[in-house]
Amino acid sequence: DSESRVVPSRRLLAKLVHGSGFMMADRIIVCAAKLVEEVRKVLSFPAISVASVIERKVRVVRHSIDLTPFRDMSAKFASELRSGPLKIGTLSRLDEPMKGIGVLLDAIKKIQSEGLTVSLRIAGDGYSRAFLERRAKELQLADCRFFGYVNDLAAYLCSLDVFVLPSFSEGMPLVNLEAMACGIPVITTDVGGTAEVVHHGINGLVVSPRSVNELVAAIRLFATNETMRTACAENARRIAVAEFGSERMVC
Repeated sequence: DSESRVVPSRRLLAKLVHGSGFMMADRIIVCAAKLVEEVRKVLSFPAISVASVIERKVRVVRHSIDLTPFRDMSAKFASELRSGPLKIGTLSRLDEPMKGIGVLLDAIKKIQSEGLTVSLRIAGDGYSRAFLERRAKELQLADCRFFGYVNDLAAYLCSLDVFVLPSFSEGMPLVNLEAMACGIPVITTDVGGTAEVVHHGINGLVVSPRSVNELVAAIRLFATNETMRTACAENARRIAVAEFGSERMVC
C-alpha cells in the first residue's frame, strides 16, 4: 500500500519538475510530432494555457544521421555478409522489459517452430544480457548469437536481412534510421515517433508493443515474401537518404 502511494507521488513530482522546466524554456524541442502530446500531458495544470504554450514554444526537429559510413558500405560487401539463412537482428541496450528483447526471443521461437529457417543476431549490452542469454537457451533457439557492443555499426547492420526494434517505449530511435540507411527493412513497435519513420508496408512493418503474435506475423511476412522484403529494403534506403541525412539539417 505504501508503494502504491509513493509511485503516483513520484510521477506528480516528475511532472512538476518537467513542467517547470518547460515553462522556463524559450523553446521546447521534440524529435517527433507524436511527442508533442507528451509535452501537452506534462503541462496539463489548471493555471496553464497548454495550447498557447504549445503554439509559442514547441518545435519538432526530427533526428538525422551521418550517411557516410553506410554509403561507404558497398553493395557487394553487404551481399556477401547476407549469405546463408535469413538474418533477423536487433541493436539495443539490453534493458528488460522496456526494450522488448524477451518478446523478440519468444517470436523467433514460434517462427522456428513453424519450420522457417531464420537466425537471430542481438547486438548491445546491459544488465539484462545474462537473463536474455539464459532465456534463449531455455527456448532452445537455433543460431541465436549475442554480440555485445559492436565497433562497426554499419557492418553489423548491413549484415542483416531484417532489423527489429521491439521496444515498449522510444522517442525517435536513431538505430531505425541507421538500419534504413543500410537498405534494411525495419520491423518496429508503434511507440513514440517510430511510425513517423517506418511506414507500414512501405519501408518496414509496424506492430503493437508487447505483442508476440503481431511480431511473429511481421517476421513471417518478410521471411516468406522476398518481393515485399526487397521493395521495403529499397524504400528504406531511399527514405533515409532523402529525408534523414544530416546534410539536410539547418542549424
